[in-house]
Amino acid sequence: MQLDLGFERHTSFISKEDLNVEQIDVLMVLQKHKGEDNFINSYDIAKSLSIEVTHTNQKIRKICKELLAAGYPIVSGQKGFYMAANYSELVKYRDNIKARAQGLQRTLNDLNNIISDFAQKDGF
Repeated sequence: MQLDLGFERHTSFISKEDLNVEQIDVLMVLQKHKGEDNFINSYDIAKSLSIEVTHTNQKIRKICKELLAAGYPIVSGQKGFYMAANYSELVKYRDNIKARAQGLQRTLNDLNNIISDFAQKDGF
């Protein structure tokens, strides 16, 4: 199947021929939503594909993560999903994920310190 995405997908991952039907369907929807001003939320993606709306966010998010892992520039955020239109959108998305990961690491470190304090207090 030929998908005109307007860019070359990163090629070190799976090929279009290895995508499943749901992945191809979501990719075709996102193809119409390029650029950060053209997001679409998971409900609308599911509705447009006649995917059951229950647990939509999880299913669509999972498919979008798979597409990103397959080399497609899928961006997700609070407003929904879109296909990055350029380098700067991808860098902005990466930087956002990096900042969130650093925040989670700080939280994990704080929690480990609290657990350590409790362990010493409780004799573990």
